[in-house]
Amino acid sequence: MQNNSIVFTPVRLGTLEIPNRIMRSATWEGLGDKNGFVSDKYTELYEQLAAGGTGLIVSGFLFISQEGKGPTGMAGISDDHHVEGLRKATTAVHNKGGRIIAQLAHCGRRVAPPRQPAVVSTDSHTENILDGEAIQKIISDFVQAARRAKEAGFDGIQLHSAHGYLLSDFLSPHINKRNDNWGGTPEGRFLIVAKILEKTRDLLGPDFPILLKLNGSDNIAGGVDPELCAKYTRMAQEQGADAVEISGGIPESGFTTIRGDIPLILFTQGKTDLESVQTAQKKADAVKEVSAFKYCYNRDLARKVKKLTPGMTVISVGGYRTLSDMEETLSRDDADLIAMSRPLIMEPDLPDKLKNGQATKSKCINCNICLPYAPISGLQCFYGQEPSI
Repeated sequence: MQNNSIVFTPVRLGTLEIPNRIMRSATWEGLGDKNGFVSDKYTELYEQLAAGGTGLIVSGFLFISQEGKGPTGMAGISDDHHVEGLRKATTAVHNKGGRIIAQLAHCGRRVAPPRQPAVVSTDSHTENILDGEAIQKIISDFVQAARRAKEAGFDGIQLHSAHGYLLSDFLSPHINKRNDNWGGTPEGRFLIVAKILEKTRDLLGPDFPILLKLNGSDNIAGGVDPELCAKYTRMAQEQGADAVEISGGIPESGFTTIRGDIPLILFTQGKTDLESVQTAQKKADAVKEVSAFKYCYNRDLARKVKKLTPGMTVISVGGYRTLSDMEETLSRDDADLIAMSRPLIMEPDLPDKLKNGQATKSKCINCNICLPYAPISGLQCFYGQEPSI
């Protein structure tokens, strides 16, 4: 069946041609071992996504250094020995006709357990501020991780600069209160990202696609807003970035990054006494009000950024569940690609179903149980039923 929908028209990211406008947004898979090496299940996950018709796949975040390693099961790209396992996944994707980008990340103050210096003094982090030498090492770690990504066969990289991870914290005026070269102004806050872009381009050349994931809004007073995000996007454009994915939210803004139901285990994990569990329940109830699911919940952010950054490829992520919503976003030129992940956890072949007329929307119910159980059972859909563990 021929589908003439704009969703299934090709688009280019720099030198990389994407066969359709559906991108799999990065999602932690929970399939790395304690040293960040990936299993055969990791390869199978990405092979299924490629076989199901996703135009561009972005891997779950890969730690660029041991200091930046985050949750249990996070895969790594901090060592040359990681390349072989990752190459198996990229080869499997390419054999199915897919394209895959590596998301590179440093988890910053979100490491578990917290052990990495924070960007600034905040209520919860009042010491261990990154100094210039540590920042230069982080820049180098990102650049070397980008080199490994290319060697592993990835078609490009995405710098995770959203959601309250390290680069996001540098960009956020709510978090970054530094008064040195790495803060104080938009240019200062963006400097670490600019240096990573510059040095990666110098090493890998002009044709290797580089994407950024940015917050269009931190969803908190004094944080990044669409106008500031657009300014960062223009700076990234000047440094040779090929596209930006516009998301939103940091930990302080509640569950606004992904929205939907909030599995209680996210708040009660590790708590056994009744008082702690009851306190956790109250926190979960408070967050529910600001994190309710909405269709296309970041679309306005992408629209504003795209309008202010002509010539830049903009990707909209967040709450896309129907083909009609995707078509509307693309037809109105609010974005150039549509990113999603939870629908593809349940239905890795959803793009093909949409293209062939077998479906018009996702079956995902936004229960979010897939997320807390990823390190236990690997990334999979539970469709509203929490497993017994």
